[in-house]
Amino acid sequence: MEPVLATPELADWLADDVRSWAAPAHGRYDASLPERLAAVVARLAPRLSAGKQAILVRYSLWSILLDDRLDDPGTDATELHATARLVGRVIRNRRVSAEDFLAAGLSDLLATLRRHDPDGTLVARCTVALDDAVGTAVAHTLLAQAVRRGAAVAPTAEDYLAIASRHVNYRSFAYALLVLIGERPTGAALALLDRALRPASTAVRLANDIRSAGRDRREHRLNILSLATRDGTPITVPAVQGQIAEHLYRHNRLLAMAPVRFAAPESAAALVTGLRVVVDLYDSGDLREGAA
Repeated sequence: MEPVLATPELADWLADDVRSWAAPAHGRYDASLPERLAAVVARLAPRLSAGKQAILVRYSLWSILLDDRLDDPGTDATELHATARLVGRVIRNRRVSAEDFLAAGLSDLLATLRRHDPDGTLVARCTVALDDAVGTAVAHTLLAQAVRRGAAVAPTAEDYLAIASRHVNYRSFAYALLVLIGERPTGAALALLDRALRPASTAVRLANDIRSAGRDRREHRLNILSLATRDGTPITVPAVQGQIAEHLYRHNRLLAMAPVRFAAPESAAALVTGLRVVVDLYDSGDLREGAA
């Protein structure tokens, strides 16, 4: 039975829940991260029950652990591909070692999401998006390593964004949110929701890059602000902020179209709110820096 919690108690309960759930990964993330994730999810999906919010907090923490493993500039190609294969095996319901929390946590999350998605349509899109995010993350990290060694030239801003907007992994999180909302959009509505997640992912990546530019520079990661366009124009913060606003507009315009408004109004409203919360988060800090 799901708890009934007053607002002041909710974030604490969510943080305790994810800390207990992720006990096997204790010490692998900042100790205050559960509280920050809980606060963000409570703002992002305020109409979900506490139990459903807890699923999103768990998926958020799991995603950060995944990102830590894939985004480490010191991780070699063998380890990166092994992580991608591990996630792929869980997605495809293959047997994996329960000793690795990355596998065990994802297996538990997908089983939980499938119980909320009787026909499996949205979970299937969630896992396809996750699989794509992992594959592009591996490519992104290997390219950054090659650029650092001088074995490859830095990509153009356009080429970088084509990959980086996919491995930011916003799409799989958004599909998990849609599963928990409980609407079952099909046809044109589902197609529009999927299209909207493309500019949404780009907006999240760009907002993330503005906030993490200094850290990425120190740790030799690729970042939009260290690149130039195909015609040689350097990328500036105002230019990126303008792109974010454009992608937010495209996202919201797609979600305002009639097939979504009539077939999945709660889903559309949740995606609009969720994207705004995530982008606003990066205006003031990010989860790794301790701001929520």
